Amino acid sequence: MPIYDESLPSVPSAPASQVSPSAANELFWITYRCEGGGSPERQPLFHPADQRTAKLARRTQEFWEEGDEGFPEVIVIASRRGLLAGESLDEFLADLPLAALRTDDLTLSLETPATRAMIIGRLERLAADRTLRRRYLALLRDLWESVRSEWVAKGLPAVRQAVEIAERRLAAGEHPADLEPKLSEPSLALLRRTRKSEILVCPGYFTGRSVWELPGALLLGIPADTGAELAELRARGEIMAQRLKALSDSTRLSILLRLGRGAATITDITREFRISQPAVSVHFRVLREAELVVGDRQGSRTVYRIDARRTSELIDELTRSLTPDLQAAI
Repeated sequence: MPIYDESLPSVPSAPASQVSPSAANELFWITYRCEGGGSPERQPLFHPADQRTAKLARRTQEFWEEGDEGFPEVIVIASRRGLLAGESLDEFLADLPLAALRTDDLTLSLETPATRAMIIGRLERLAADRTLRRRYLALLRDLWESVRSEWVAKGLPAVRQAVEIAERRLAAGEHPADLEPKLSEPSLALLRRTRKSEILVCPGYFTGRSVWELPGALLLGIPADTGAELAELRARGEIMAQRLKALSDSTRLSILLRLGRGAATITDITREFRISQPAVSVHFRVLREAELVVGDRQGSRTVYRIDARRTSELIDELTRSLTPDLQAAI
């Protein structure tokens, strides 16, 4: 069965995507980083120059003659065995059945022809050579054992939190493609025309972003910190939106501009702008709640002035948030 039909658009009523940790996806990215792929700053534990893992890195690099893309066949094998979703690799690493090495229905449409041929060739070689299969499993076990303590102590808690964030966003109506907007256009297009029930979303600790087209499923891998970062951006956005909402009214903005030239009372603003005192009071309440003005009690009256620090912080934060790359270059 194909995993998607181009004639069937995604519809909001489709069943929700599954969100889960994927130890198998973590294992693939570990092999990728052992071969020098990805950012060593993000996960330096698996950089070949790291003396703690140098021997494992060399074993990984030397196992296959071709390619420097890690062991992508791990994803295919895990999919065949129904083990893509899950926090443990115990069952995966216990055996390598021949049925998991089939290649007859692999599409892998997002991969280059060379990568697709490499994956199929590796699966065929594993199927044909029992000794190679034993060596392969032994290497994967050693790789996983080298990171198990970090996975349990740090990785898994971070991934579980990211899973909760992704589940909330999907439950609120977002599409899986919205979880990782930095994906390539072909990946985003494939996600959007795939039924949601056939998409497995896997936030990962050791992982980068990726989309895998597999028999019967589509795997979307996203870094766990993406969810946390987006949650933080949403919280910051809500705070900024509240303050910017105060400036969306032309009268309030004019009042704020007036206070920028000097302090004033509600009575002063009522007289100068020729609007009712109740209306002015409402505008000042909104500006106070947005923390854009402060009032100083002077006898029986309150004198208001612009909160220059808060206003400047709002403008600066908005600029930094909207143009982070530009700000970093300045």
